[in-house]
Amino acid sequence: MTSPLISVIINNYNYGAFLARAVQSALDQRDVHAEVIVVDDGSSDDSRAVINSFGDQIVAVFQANAGQAAAINTGVRYSKGEILCFLDADDWFPPTSWPPPPPLLRAIRASGLCITACNPCTPMAATLLRPFRAACVRAIWRR
Repeated sequence: MTSPLISVIINNYNYGAFLARAVQSALDQRDVHAEVIVVDDGSSDDSRAVINSFGDQIVAVFQANAGQAAAINTGVRYSKGEILCFLDADDWFPPTSWPPPPPLLRAIRASGLCITACNPCTPMAATLLRPFRAACVRAIWRR
């Protein structure tokens, strides 16, 4: 099975302090055919500068504040990938999150949905997630 294009969609609103780590964690994935789309939902902090610092390594989308769901939907509209992966601006991928092994890719394709782990950037999020080992990155196979 060839590796499908993965669209990593990062929605952001005033998380400039965490955004670079989230974006870099998506860019740092090895052996992945991926695009990284960052949708800024009208931030008033330094998010625009952080996003622009990645240049043409990412697809940058700036929109007026319309809420998280609208930002995610905008990212989906800009995406070209067969797998859509959603990463919040205050989370990050471990270095070997993608690509999933071929059996998992087949499961994603068959079910249309896959849950995988992420690492929170904030101490509060880490504290809240630790007891649950929660899955907070969602990947959807585009049909």
